[in-house]
Amino acid sequence: MSVSVIIPVYNGEAFLEQALDSVFAQRCPDLEVIVVDDGSVDGSCDIVKRYQQITLVSQANRGVAAARNVGLQHATGLFLSFLDQDDLWQPQKIEQQLHYLRDHPQVGIVSCHTEFFLDGVTHKPDWLRQERLAQAGKNFSLGSCLIRRATFESVGYFDERYRMASDHDWFVRAIENGWARNHVDAVLLRRRVHEGNHSQDPQSVREMLAIHRASIKRKQAVTI
Repeated sequence: MSVSVIIPVYNGEAFLEQALDSVFAQRCPDLEVIVVDDGSVDGSCDIVKRYQQITLVSQANRGVAAARNVGLQHATGLFLSFLDQDDLWQPQKIEQQLHYLRDHPQVGIVSCHTEFFLDGVTHKPDWLRQERLAQAGKNFSLGSCLIRRATFESVGYFDERYRMASDHDWFVRAIENGWARNHVDAVLLRRRVHEGNHSQDPQSVREMLAIHRASIKRKQAVTI
């Protein structure tokens, strides 16, 4: 397979089917789809089992970083992409990004513009600026990216010590390793805003601070 899509799931039955349908609506047919169920106690696995094309891996609850790492261990694609259980891709997402990476061999990570939208029930949270709902913009989240396997082999897996910000830690390490990144100028990811989001969770903020302190220490160690 050219592209492996990894979807970590934990009690995601509310939006999971829509997320999966957006993957199978991709114009790129050469996809390997891996769902890692991280100890769900709802109907998430039943939803996944409706799709014969999916490789389902189940584990006891260990967190999203561990689930993504398990997905990576099963992935065979030359390119890797991740989707959260509550977000959506536009049909041309993988196709456009795959063409970009093939045309730009020096780039290891390509992102896209992201549109935030409310789930229809949740009121706009204080942390989400109104202009982010009104206008899409650049956003380096895992769901927005297509990443070369070689990049992961260089940077390494997700750090499972971080329960909420392991993706941010991985991007920081990728930059430290010198991997070029760029954007496709198109809105290809729709991020759902709902009550279960952890974007401004105090633990997430603490982890972000710890990640940047660790990055500073690594850079200082190199210069000594």
